[in-house]
Amino acid sequence: MAKAAAFPVKLSMRRSVIYPVAGAAVTGMLLCIIWPDGVLRTYRNFVHKEKVNMPVVADKAQTPIIAIYRVTEGVRLVTPDKLEDSYAGVRLILAVWQDGNVLWSDSEGGGPPYYWGHVDKSRIDSFFSDLSACGVFSDCVRFSSYYAIESTYEVIAIEYKGKQVNMESDHESERFYKDTIATAEGLLALEGRSREGVWSGQPDSYKRFRKLWSDIREEANKLVPSEAELTEDVSIEIR
Repeated sequence: MAKAAAFPVKLSMRRSVIYPVAGAAVTGMLLCIIWPDGVLRTYRNFVHKEKVNMPVVADKAQTPIIAIYRVTEGVRLVTPDKLEDSYAGVRLILAVWQDGNVLWSDSEGGGPPYYWGHVDKSRIDSFFSDLSACGVFSDCVRFSSYYAIESTYEVIAIEYKGKQVNMESDHESERFYKDTIATAEGLLALEGRSREGVWSGQPDSYKRFRKLWSDIREEANKLVPSEAELTEDVSIEIR
């Protein structure tokens, strides 16, 4: 990774927003910016090949067919010439297996403690039929990514009987920052603009992405069982 000094950027003095700085370096669909927390990040915005990054849970022979999880990765900028050690991690939010087993976190951002439960197969079938009716499995945006590299973002992964989804986005972080809006270009400061006005100017593909994301999240929440068994921390990796 290039040192921050190699980029013609400056750090915004705003501290309550993620602010795309003037003079950002753009290459293709990668936008290099420095966030107000002093971290240099590259924003990723593209449709990737049809590959599903499904997490693997230790001691489970089979992989889930539905998973929602949070990824944290990054390198912290200390000075323009010095970077701290990188860090990375995966925190599971929800995983559902074909046999009806469900593992989920009570934490909004995922991670331990986790709970095991079981859901009837008919509810899993309804999940797929309802999303099929919404057009989720026929829309190319189901393989899109919108997130800042070396930051925190969420992933929705689905792979079951030929139905696949791999959506990656950091737009859920919008709620942590005052006066910002998540867009196809990243989390932007409103700077006096109306939220509706900024949103209306977003590409149709990004609006569809956000609608599909919301539909999947809503249906996935219905798969969380009412009865649960608390479990110890589990080991999670991405295959």
